[in-house]
Amino acid sequence: MKSGIIESIFEPLVELVQHKAASECRYDRLAGRGVQTQDELCDFEQAVADNLSMLGTVYGKVMTETAKPVPVEEYAPRNMVRNALKDGLKLGQETGVNPFKMGFIASTDTHSATPGGAEEDNYTGHLGKRDAGYRNVQDHFFDNPGGHAVVWAEENSRDSIFNALRNRETYATSGTRPIVRFFAGWDFTPEMCGSFDLVQQGYNRGVPMGSDMKPRPGSEAPTILITALKDPGIYGHPGTDLQRLQVIKGWVDENGKTHEKVIDIAGDPNNGATVNKNTCAPEGQGYTSLCGVWQDPEFDPEQPAFYYARVVENPSCRWSTLQCKSYGVDPFSPQCEAQAAEQTENMDGMGDIFGRCCIDPETEPFYSPTIQERAWTSPVWYTPEGKEPIKTASTER
Repeated sequence: MKSGIIESIFEPLVELVQHKAASECRYDRLAGRGVQTQDELCDFEQAVADNLSMLGTVYGKVMTETAKPVPVEEYAPRNMVRNALKDGLKLGQETGVNPFKMGFIASTDTHSATPGGAEEDNYTGHLGKRDAGYRNVQDHFFDNPGGHAVVWAEENSRDSIFNALRNRETYATSGTRPIVRFFAGWDFTPEMCGSFDLVQQGYNRGVPMGSDMKPRPGSEAPTILITALKDPGIYGHPGTDLQRLQVIKGWVDENGKTHEKVIDIAGDPNNGATVNKNTCAPEGQGYTSLCGVWQDPEFDPEQPAFYYARVVENPSCRWSTLQCKSYGVDPFSPQCEAQAAEQTENMDGMGDIFGRCCIDPETEPFYSPTIQERAWTSPVWYTPEGKEPIKTASTER
């Protein structure tokens, strides 16, 4: 066993989102650029600083200088998982070992004994009694309800679930519950999307999320199969329609330079869906299910690469928008600041209680009163012939 492979044994997964922030990638809307990315969807639930000091907010005031915003050019690239994955390819090319072959999960990480409580419309905060009532909006506005870890296990048993975690056959969600499948192979066809045995074909003809691709059989390029069913929701609280399926590809060229690309393979990013600003009800049509098969048109068999899926829902109201509205302070209203001042006057609290409800998203690089919930599958990895990955506990099946 080569030095360095130990990371993929003991750390096969990484938490892609939780209540403190998301860490797939980072894009600053105001700056018009990201941390080694131009992916505009990377503005999702980002903390302005590069540490957790912004959690030191008391009665609406940050209590430390280290919580100041960190500009794009000073932000450490490997704080974002996608950049770590790309660097892993580069390190693998240079050393023969990729130490960053990580699958994806998400969590809540709250401290209030509410496991799985990641709904935007039922966010109770993350510090129990301290977050009761207005303090949630006042002190933890830039937090979020967190996400879910989803595991494809052979059966609902402890051993089977932990085996699937070890194999990285997992995906992360930002708090909703879509059902997502992801396979990579060499001969998938669009007709598979209509097959009753799609999942079985995926396993038989390819590999699932979290795997290394099978050896290339000829001159084919990788084909990616993604299916997603929307979160069905519960009675009185239907899930949000899907908007699109995406493939995210990362690779290293012959000069050792890393690259990435985001490809829409199903759905419609311009479907016009939005939310009703008065009620926060979704408006516009999306999809209850999506399926797509994509073949990499720029595949170079000499370049190591990874692929993963991102499933994006139609817009919905952020938790903070819902809670602000419940107090009579409307982030969408031109009278928001007056409403906030009136409600603060009526509350027996300290500091500016509702002022953050009225933040202008045009002045904040990462905040919007609406969000697009999403899911991310663990990647699959392609390694050029003759440089096959070393077999470990996390790669053997």
